[in-house]
Amino acid sequence: METWFLGNRILLRPNVQSEILQTYRRFYDVSGEDPEMMENIDRNQFSTKARFHFAYLKELFKENHMKYSKKDTAEVCKPLYLNRLIERYGNSGHLASFGRWYEFVTTKLLPNIQK
Repeated sequence: METWFLGNRILLRPNVQSEILQTYRRFYDVSGEDPEMMENIDRNQFSTKARFHFAYLKELFKENHMKYSKKDTAEVCKPLYLNRLIERYGNSGHLASFGRWYEFVTTKLLPNIQK
C-alpha cells in the first residue's frame, strides 16, 4: 500500500530539504516515474523493496510536516489524497495495481453493496 501512497505527486516538491529524501529522489523520482516500478535502493539497509518504499513515504511525509505510520494512516485516507492517486492512474497509467483495485471497487464491489 505504501507504494500506492507514493503516487501522490504533490508530496515530492522540487526543492527537497532532507538529504535522505534527496538521495531517494536521485535514485528514483516517484513524482515522475511510476512508484510501482521502483526497486530497492539498498538491500543491506532495507531487507525488502516494500520496506524501502515505506521509508521513502515516511520521509516524504516528514518533509511535508505530516505523519504516516502503519497505525496512523489518517492522511492517506483523506478524499483529496485518494483523488490524487485516482487522477494519476487515470492520466498516466502509473499505479496499475492500484488502478485494478480501484476499478474492482467502483465497478464490482460498490454496485453490489448499493443493491
